Formats: sequence, C-alpha cells, structure tokens
Amino acid sequence: MKNPDAARKALKDPVANLLRAVRAVAVLCDGEFPVGELRSTQFTLLVMLARQRTIVEGQLSRELALDRPALARDLALLARRGLIAADRISDRANCRWRLTPAGHDEIARLRPCWKRVQTRLMQALGKKDWKTLLSILDRVGQLSG
Repeated sequence: MKNPDAARKALKDPVANLLRAVRAVAVLCDGEFPVGELRSTQFTLLVMLARQRTIVEGQLSRELALDRPALARDLALLARRGLIAADRISDRANCRWRLTPAGHDEIARLRPCWKRVQTRLMQALGKKDWKTLLSILDRVGQLSG
C-alpha cells in the first residue's frame, strides 16, 4: 500500500498495531545509533546491567521479555565487544552477567542518541499522552511475568 493512512487503517487489530509501534520505535532508536553499532535491544541490555550490577541470564530474559536464543546472541555479541562479562559460565542459565568499564563508557556514548529518540517521541505525542503511554507500557510489560 502506497498510502500510509490506508495501511494504518488496515491494521484494526490492537495487538498488530502495538507490534507495529514497537517495530517503529526500534527503527527510530536503531537509526539514531551510529551505523554498525549496537541495536536498541543491545543498548537496553547494557542499561539493565548498569542498573542491576549483576543479573542472572534467566532473570534478564524474563525482565526484558526476550526469548532465550535472542538474548544469548545479544549477550555473546556484547561479551565479544568487551562491554559485558560473565562471572560464572558453568551453568549458562545461572550465569551472572555484569557490565564492564567499557560497557559503562558505551552507555555514556550512546545515551544522547537514546535521549533524542525519547524527546522526538515525547514531542510527537505531547506531555499528557507521553505520560499515559509510559503508564500503559508499564502495565503491558508486567504481563510477561
């Protein structure tokens, strides 16, 4: 469909629209990061690790609602780049991940990109709708466990 309004109207299903919105935000975020750098999901993992200090892989999967194979791929990539490290590797499901100093530096370097997307979304929605969206997203996020 060449008409974007027609495409939006074609998706009457709220779940389909929510998934479409998630992809649109991911595209915005990924477009702000320098080409060949991290993706938004990987940046989110770094931020989660920065907040938790260390976290078990299974807990990361649950809290971010990521499937285990996708999470394992992202963790491996971040580890290869030296941004995170595993404290124990004997049992992958119970492996504790932590952010390295390079990971902290990467968050600081990419945070302005992340903030630009947030500002763009907030401006597009307006302050009231932005606050409503944050509340709704929090409730929807709790559905995954």
